[in-house]
Amino acid sequence: MAFPPDGKTLATSANDKSAKIWDLESGKSILTLYTNAYISNVVFSPDGKNIATSSEDINATIWDVRSGKNIQTLQGHNNYVMCIAFSPDGKKLATGSKDGTAKIWDLNSGKDILTLSGTRLGILSIAFSPDGKKLATCSDNGMTKIWDLNAGKDILTLNSTHLSVVQTVAFSPDGKKLATGCDDHTAKIWELTPEGWISSADRNSQLAGLIFQQLDAYNLSGLLDIRPENEQILKQSKDSRQITAFAELSAQNTRNSRDLRRTATDFGRAARLYGYAFDNSGDSALLVKLGDLYLRWAEDILASNRPDTAAWYIDLTCRLYVDKYQCPKLWDVYAQKTGTSFKFDQFIASERADELKDYGDYFFEKEQWVEARQLYEKAQRKQYSTAALQKLYLISEKTGESFDFQRFLALENTRDLYDCANFFIRKGRQLEKFKDRIPDYLNALLLWDKLIKLDTAAHLRVETANEYNNLGFYQLFLPDGKAAEFSIRRALELDPANKFTHTNLAPALLLQGKTNEAEEAYKKWAPLPFNAENLATYRDAFLDDLKKMEEQGVQGFDFARVREWLEEKN
Repeated sequence: MAFPPDGKTLATSANDKSAKIWDLESGKSILTLYTNAYISNVVFSPDGKNIATSSEDINATIWDVRSGKNIQTLQGHNNYVMCIAFSPDGKKLATGSKDGTAKIWDLNSGKDILTLSGTRLGILSIAFSPDGKKLATCSDNGMTKIWDLNAGKDILTLNSTHLSVVQTVAFSPDGKKLATGCDDHTAKIWELTPEGWISSADRNSQLAGLIFQQLDAYNLSGLLDIRPENEQILKQSKDSRQITAFAELSAQNTRNSRDLRRTATDFGRAARLYGYAFDNSGDSALLVKLGDLYLRWAEDILASNRPDTAAWYIDLTCRLYVDKYQCPKLWDVYAQKTGTSFKFDQFIASERADELKDYGDYFFEKEQWVEARQLYEKAQRKQYSTAALQKLYLISEKTGESFDFQRFLALENTRDLYDCANFFIRKGRQLEKFKDRIPDYLNALLLWDKLIKLDTAAHLRVETANEYNNLGFYQLFLPDGKAAEFSIRRALELDPANKFTHTNLAPALLLQGKTNEAEEAYKKWAPLPFNAENLATYRDAFLDDLKKMEEQGVQGFDFARVREWLEEKN
């Protein structure tokens, strides 16, 4: 949700593929914006004249608030756009994506002018600093970063004491504080002045956690000189936190550069310091940082004029980096650059389910279905995963091979059933023609029916009813009035309060030749309030459905007669 500067309206976004603007005095929706995908976020421009939406179709869209017209679509991410933010002057837009990048867009040209890459995991929230010079991001791996937009690099990573994924970030109006909100049910406020970055508990070891600007502020930048005596002093201190801080400073100096002659020394120093810190603390998080360092090192070498020297670094990346998706990706690039053969056997030889799943994801995205299936199937044998099962189903669709749906129906865990039911719902909604959505919805409802037998919670019955009603609506487009009526009456049985069922039951009756019942239903409901999807009465809802049926060429339906019924005064 988002307020405009004048606070008179409210914008909301939802999984029904729409964003709405509401008048706060009357409480009524005054504008609805429709898209082809779930909308993840909505924000107003600083002048309140436009809004931006982000969505699962991998785009961000700028809309005119008065007309509702789409005035700009920003395309460049390769996965869902999760979050958006206007710059304070309204001339730029920041987007964060599930592809692990944040982009800054110039709204005059519609082009992305900066890409910030910190992780392959999704960016969940972004925020401009009040002066527009910095950007805060938080991502799926729990990292919160602040980026210098002039330099195009991260200048601070908050070593969060949150216990779960940080979902949202926001600057204070003066830019001196940052708020983070987390799944662990806490929010934290962070000081962003140079002094504030050093917590009071660390006064006796002030160098720990510093960034370049802070070292300059304390006239300590000389300690970054890569001299053996400096490194030895750090090593002998056995202060893992301090050693890590300097490792990260050296690691920062390797970013956004393909000049290996300039960065190799920093890479080496950072790797050694991370190793010293791990030796002293045994903290596995340091191995994650080391894996990230080797990943960037391997990528830089592969992009150099000596890609053949990357093998050792790729091997270290594969051993240390958490996201094993990167391993086949690096070896694939290595094979292409060096003209050597790509060896699949090293991936299928893994005995770890999480590794096999990550490897499978790489081959799935490359559309190498045979390899992906082998990896997912072995991962399933090691440890059950709904994500792998869903990918196996998608592979069967891509290859035209049969899939044993009993593998889904055999699920007994309610969370797994819910996840897989929604997998089919999401799949179906991606199809443009309503009648094409029916097979996925039938699969989903087999799982919903099993779910509500295992868990009788009221909200699950309501959700199941809603999807039965949607199925009934789509069955009108076959057209199959009998099947549609069955689905709609099942929805009513589960949730008698579902108002949408009445908009679908009448056309289902008419398709079966039950003209008198259909006429009675249309006339009964037409004048009654509907107040959903920007439609005031059931008459409006009926007419909206008629329009959709005509647009998708439904045969055997008497549109003229229905319009006559709806035009009569009741």
